[in-house]
Amino acid sequence: NPLEQQLVEIWAQVLQLAPEKIGINDNFFEIGGHSLLAVQMMAKINNQFDQLLPLATLFTETNIQSLAKIISSEEDSFNILVPMHVEGKKHQIFAAPGVGGNVLSFQPLSSALGKDQPFYGLQAIGLDGRSEPLGSVEAIAESNISALRAVQKPGPYSLIGHSFGGVVAYEMARKLLQQGDKIKSLVLLDSIPPSTLKDALEYDESSLLLNACLGIAEQQGIDLRPEQFRKFPKTNQKEFVSSVFADHGLEIDIEQLSVFFKVFQANQRSYNTYWQKPLSQELDVLLIRAAKERQNINDLPQDFGWDKYLISPARVHDVEATHFSMLESDNIHLVTQIISS
Repeated sequence: NPLEQQLVEIWAQVLQLAPEKIGINDNFFEIGGHSLLAVQMMAKINNQFDQLLPLATLFTETNIQSLAKIISSEEDSFNILVPMHVEGKKHQIFAAPGVGGNVLSFQPLSSALGKDQPFYGLQAIGLDGRSEPLGSVEAIAESNISALRAVQKPGPYSLIGHSFGGVVAYEMARKLLQQGDKIKSLVLLDSIPPSTLKDALEYDESSLLLNACLGIAEQQGIDLRPEQFRKFPKTNQKEFVSSVFADHGLEIDIEQLSVFFKVFQANQRSYNTYWQKPLSQELDVLLIRAAKERQNINDLPQDFGWDKYLISPARVHDVEATHFSMLESDNIHLVTQIISS
């Protein structure tokens, strides 16, 4: 139908394929799509159809036919639990993303762990532009626990968290243990507890917006220059960022950028105000640190400050990757080997 044909044109442009080679039942990730291209494609779709579909929609609506139904539907299909891979006999993994709340960054990890590994992402409430983001790590953890219990009850649970998501995953583990559940494993991917960073956590809104957008830019290979950003008054900074992204094929308009930043801001505030409590039981905790291009890594404790909340020390491994690139396809085999060992 005409809507599906428009989606075929967008997919063809992003995937650099001839439109006739794309079927409406083809899976995006099976015909050449990956997490970086997915960001570009969903931005184009949201602009074309005046939508605010979260990036994780690609995991629940993996082909053009199902995407078209969502776009034409008035129903709210947002769900924080995102099934990234549901098949396999291994223990299910539940993963909490970084401060931006988007689970798409876990796609390379889910793929690298293999077809026998069920993998679920826990995206942030608020990414649909309709609901309000949650205001504390504790509330996010409670919401995530309710979501994971919809597909697995009881434990033991396997949890992974990247950056801010590591703090959320820790709080999920703490609450689950307190409620009498069991935790199989907790993996922290370059995650630092707030108490370690102390006074380095406070940002004004403009600096926070810059940090949020620099994260997107780094992941997309976009040169976003802070000195140019700061030349603009606060009321025009989102327009500047949106124009820079658009010049590189990433068509994120002001409304979409505002929705993302609202979640980012709420999660950053949640991180800043989190009062961490120690675990009540011994737990196998694996901390994987991103050691590449990190100037302050030698100023941080080896355990990033986690051990004071644990009964037994965390197992610590370093990978030669940056905070974001550790989850990209070029480096994910390093992370996967450590998790699987």
